[in-house]
Amino acid sequence: MAAHLETWSKEEIRAVIHFLNAKSLNPTEIHKELQRLYGEHVISRTQVYHWCNLFEGGHSDLTDREAEDNVKRVDELISSRQEVETS
Repeated sequence: MAAHLETWSKEEIRAVIHFLNAKSLNPTEIHKELQRLYGEHVISRTQVYHWCNLFEGGHSDLTDREAEDNVKRVDELISSRQEVETS
């Protein structure tokens, strides 16, 4: 068995999912391949299904846009309400 890749980014994993999904591998096969390459705890099978569904729906961005939007909303809320504590 080949050695596992020790470090990776979320975007790298998502790019591999996108590539393997484009090659018509199903999410379970993709998850097994990711575990072979990156180790057992690389990403959950549920998350592989999630990203496959996004890519099949035309999504191509590999970043966490939703999280960035949530941070912006929280910052706006904190700015508008002085009584919110940020300790």
